[in-house]
Amino acid sequence: MLDEADGLVSLKYRTDEDFLTKSLQDHWAFQSRKTKDPLNRTTLYRENHVKRVVSVISIVSAACLLIIAIVSL
Repeated sequence: MLDEADGLVSLKYRTDEDFLTKSLQDHWAFQSRKTKDPLNRTTLYRENHVKRVVSVISIVSAACLLIIAIVSL
């Protein structure tokens, strides 16, 4: 019955997401739709890809802030 991962749905809203994660999920370029119904706004994307992009952006911005602080001093 629950052998397929595509058949599982999370009904609880995740509250531990930050602003960057939410905005990337809303505007993710690699979303796909299973239906052509214009009223159905359900989109699919890989959450791991969003997490990786958020991690890379966070690491690069932290490094840039450190470098800017050192150079300005």
